[in-house]
Parts: sequence; structure tokens; C-alpha cells
Amino acid sequence: MRELIAKAASEGNITLGTKSVIKGIKNSEIEKVIYATNIPQHILNNLKYYSKHFSIEIESFGNDSRHLGELCGKPFSVLVIGIKSTKKHRKK
Repeated sequence: MRELIAKAASEGNITLGTKSVIKGIKNSEIEKVIYATNIPQHILNNLKYYSKHFSIEIESFGNDSRHLGELCGKPFSVLVIGIKSTKKHRKK
């Protein structure tokens, strides 16, 4: 998973943050959601709801938000990222 995140980040194919990721899910722009282990439960529940509703894969990063931010090349913590879809989808 680290390779997927690092590659997507280097290519500019990630979306950072809960609001942006949920918007991307709704617009069929996200193909996978990855979240940090220290994500608050209410945010995780929200992400799981939209991921299930729009049939998007969701997976734990397996480490905290500080490490996820570092892997994305950011100097700040990141709770959730969306891997942008490489295919163009029609909006639902």
C-alpha cells in the first residue's frame, strides 16, 4: 500500500482531507479511500457510508496520520486520502 500511496502522491493523483474525499466519491473521482488509524470514529463512519453507497474500496493505512502525511510528502498530519480514479466515470 505504501508504494501505491507514494506513487499516487508523486503523480498528483491523491485528494487530501475528509470533505474533499467525500466530494470526490460523490463525483466518481475517487477509486480508493485510505485512512489513518487515529481517525475519529464519526469521520470513519461517514467515510464508510459513502464508500459503501458508491462502491468505493476503503482501507486502513495501518499507521497514524503523521506517518500518512509524511508518505504523501506533506509537512502535516493527514487523516484520510482518496486515490483518484485513473478512468473517467459518469456521475451517478
